[in-house]
Amino acid sequence: MGNDFTGIFESITGSFPDRPPLVLIVDDEATIRLMTRRFLEHAGFIVLDADNAEEGKRHVERSHPDIILLDVDMPGMNGFQLTAWIRQQPKMRYTPIVMITGREDSESVNAAYDVGATDFIVKPISWSVLAYRVRYILRSAQTQLALRESHSRVKAIVEALPDRLFLLNQNSEVIGDNVALSTYTGVPAGTVSLQTEAWDAADHVLRQEVETACRQHIKAVLKNDTPEETAISLLDKFGKRQHFEVRLVRQSDRNVLAVVRDVTEQREATDRIHQLAYYDALTGLPNRQFFSSELGQCMEQARTTQSRFALLYIDLDHFKRINDTLGHGTGDELLKMVALRLERCLRAEDTLSRVDRGLARNGNIARLGGDEFTLLVRDEKAVDNIEHVATRIIEALKTPFEFTGHEFVVTPSIGIAIYPNDGEDEETLLKTADVAMYQAKQAGRSGFSFCTETTSVRSLERLDLEIDLRRALEQNQFELHYQPKVRVGDWRITGAEALLRWKHPERGWISPARIIPIAEDTGLIVPIGRWIIQEACRQMAEWSASGRRSVPVSVNLSSQQFWQDDVASVVEAALGTYDIAADRLELELTEGVLMQNVQQTRDALQTLKQIGIALAIDDFGTGYSSLAYLRQFPIDSLKIDRSFVCDIPDEDAVAICNAIISMASSLKLKTVAEGVESYSQLEYLMRRNCDEIQGYYFSKPLPAKELGELLNDTGRFVEVVNSDHAAMVAAKASAI
Repeated sequence: MGNDFTGIFESITGSFPDRPPLVLIVDDEATIRLMTRRFLEHAGFIVLDADNAEEGKRHVERSHPDIILLDVDMPGMNGFQLTAWIRQQPKMRYTPIVMITGREDSESVNAAYDVGATDFIVKPISWSVLAYRVRYILRSAQTQLALRESHSRVKAIVEALPDRLFLLNQNSEVIGDNVALSTYTGVPAGTVSLQTEAWDAADHVLRQEVETACRQHIKAVLKNDTPEETAISLLDKFGKRQHFEVRLVRQSDRNVLAVVRDVTEQREATDRIHQLAYYDALTGLPNRQFFSSELGQCMEQARTTQSRFALLYIDLDHFKRINDTLGHGTGDELLKMVALRLERCLRAEDTLSRVDRGLARNGNIARLGGDEFTLLVRDEKAVDNIEHVATRIIEALKTPFEFTGHEFVVTPSIGIAIYPNDGEDEETLLKTADVAMYQAKQAGRSGFSFCTETTSVRSLERLDLEIDLRRALEQNQFELHYQPKVRVGDWRITGAEALLRWKHPERGWISPARIIPIAEDTGLIVPIGRWIIQEACRQMAEWSASGRRSVPVSVNLSSQQFWQDDVASVVEAALGTYDIAADRLELELTEGVLMQNVQQTRDALQTLKQIGIALAIDDFGTGYSSLAYLRQFPIDSLKIDRSFVCDIPDEDAVAICNAIISMASSLKLKTVAEGVESYSQLEYLMRRNCDEIQGYYFSKPLPAKELGELLNDTGRFVEVVNSDHAAMVAAKASAI
């Protein structure tokens, strides 16, 4: 027996290198205590004993035994109660407790395990195997201790990693999260804290995205037993986009472990590098390198599709003077404002994309350096109408910029080159546009020019138009068309805007987009403006004389006419000549006119208001008027620019329209929406309480006679709106 016990001792003490294991026996029977001590000490254990629970508790507190043999039936505190107490001691939570009992019923056994017992020995004790039982219980306890320590290390490592773990089945369904921690530490799945705030904010979304992204990779990972990678992105609770890399590793024949790592910072760093490499640090526009790449792609696509595109080379006139007189700081701020205004003036209807919409749809604007910008126009229709695009850029920059108490007027000279006519490679096309830009400067700046071959033809054509334009005024070739303004609700015509039309004896109808720039350059815009006011008043008098219903007429005032002409005198003369009440005439001015000289503008407008004229701000939203500025002017209505109305329901356009209507409401001004062409636009404006509608949805601009007939047909627009509303309701019902 001695040899057997020596072997037992050696096998056990390997886990206790500093001392033999300490055993505590708690039993009220002296014989049991004596026999147990004898056999265990003979096997090499150190033994303490106690004949009651209280003495046993003192041994536990002093000695912290490695294993406890505990009788169930004792006077006072029984074995179940003592076990429960031991388990409450911090250092004894995992110490093996073996219950010694004469009970063999399952209820007693379950009670022992419920209070924390490790094992039990049934009386009478088999003394020959007692030491073996103790040995294996201790070995098991040491194994569990090592396992717990290993679990703690694994948990610490996993929690230190910036990763989230998911276990997916072969159907790409998440069947567990934080898998490593759940499996190795016994912590229930889903209870471990997430590592980032983004994960915590969108955990359920992350699970769904992981399932979706991994679905196409699961079979390959299970079949080939080779890791695969994919990527996902989602928005956190702050609306910030988070990026994740997902690595899939086979975990079993049917399951895959997905390791999800937040790579948002790395992605943002990459984006910053890309921003620095391809975008201008000052304006945020694409830089020369980006432009060169886009120009090459544009050429390749045009060759493949045998299409055309236009390149506009834009240079700011006399910009060096600003840098020289006010410093480069002021110049830089002005360049940023110019870039922003260039972006805003390029509307979607011309298929020109804004930078914040991707820069790679149908047109890109870029800054080459200094005060030079380029614009690529890829759409064929826009290329055919490229003069209109260039004109709008010029018009957009005419409104003065304000900075540090100064007003700056920045004009552009624009060179235009068309691919492939003006060059079939990047260098030639860019050089041609550059030469055309200098031709525009030589022609007087603040204009545009085509390449050399086209310039002479277009210059002669423009010269002919100038001569014909002067003759048209003298020979009364102009006429006015009127576009109705319709009141929301009862759909009655409440007014009309007078629009200039010119039917050339030989060329036919000529677009106002070609007339107005020439008229402004030559100064003819002032006498033409006087004629428009006179003609509008004459037409209102004619309608009244014929017994037709008459409505107020709106007339657009150009900046030159407002500042160079005595508008008040012109208006009073026209009203007096045709005996028209002042409230029947409305003058429309752009924001640019208002902002040029606030004090003089306010005085001039007050003079017109004293006459009784109604005043409106046309194309509102395209300038930089603030609520504070608007309060200074005696304005009656705001006209929402058609560019915003046409973009409804675009999110940006809706936000701008909402702001304009709210601003007008707060100032008790009437709002008129221009360019309404669909029922969906009309329905939105109705819901926002816009006052009046103007656009092709109701009517195109009409000759005076046709408008006169329409004025008496009061029910026509009611029928149009009701019909479209009924059609929309029917469509929705059908969809349901």
